[in-house]
Order: sequence, then structure tokens, then C-alpha cells
Amino acid sequence: MTRIVPSCFLRRVLVAGAAGNLLAGSIAALLPVMLGDGLGLPAMTISVAGLYLLGQAELGLWLAGRGSLPETAVWLLMGGNAAFAFISILPLALAMLTPNLAGALVICAEAWIALAFVELQHLGLARSTRLVEWETYGARLGPQS
Repeated sequence: MTRIVPSCFLRRVLVAGAAGNLLAGSIAALLPVMLGDGLGLPAMTISVAGLYLLGQAELGLWLAGRGSLPETAVWLLMGGNAAFAFISILPLALAMLTPNLAGALVICAEAWIALAFVELQHLGLARSTRLVEWETYGARLGPQS
């Protein structure tokens, strides 16, 4: 498992993504009925999306505060963002949800923002420093006498 020291850019992207997820998730989790009425979406769908966003926010903040972290943890967050975008758009594409225009625009905007953060996190990951694991490094050197 490769560990990284997150670049300043990656930390800022993680915090910005977590702040956005915290805001959107809190609103969705606390006001699902009101949002559902305004957007033409089921309140349960909004509530579940809000709870998911709160979990993503927690993971993002936790990662941003670490001195070093597993690279796979950032990939997990990126995968979660990509999955959120896909799962948001799929019901629209399959006509499983029929929101009003405002609801469709909100869903499309959330999916686009999630994918934009995937790209920003990928750029931040590329700028981060990879650490060499001591076990891996020692195994490459061979037995020591």
C-alpha cells in the first residue's frame, strides 16, 4: 500500500469538497420534505443523498487532516464521488424519477460538481509526494547481514 504526503492543493480540494458536501448534506438531511416539494423528488431520496454526502464530508475532512495517508483512501473518495454522479443521473436517464425542471437541474449540477471534484482530487493526488514503505524498501534490498 502506497502512502502519500498530501500536497497543499490536495488538502485544499479535500477541504473544499468536504465543506460543500457538509452544506448540501446537512440541508438535504434536515429538510428533505421541503426540498422534495420544491424539486419534485421523493423526500426519502433526498434524505439518503444527504446522509451519503455527510459521510463523504467526514471522510474528506479526515483525509485532509492527516500528515500522511494511504493513496487508496483518496481513490476511494474519488470513486465515491464518481459513483454519486452516476447514481444521481441514472434515474433521470431511465425515467425512474420525473422531477420538475429545477429538480433535474439540481441533479445535473450536483453530478457535474462531483465529477469536477474527482478531477481536482486526481490532480492533487498527482502533485502529492509518495512515501516508500520500509517493508517494501527492505524487501527490494534483500537480506541484510
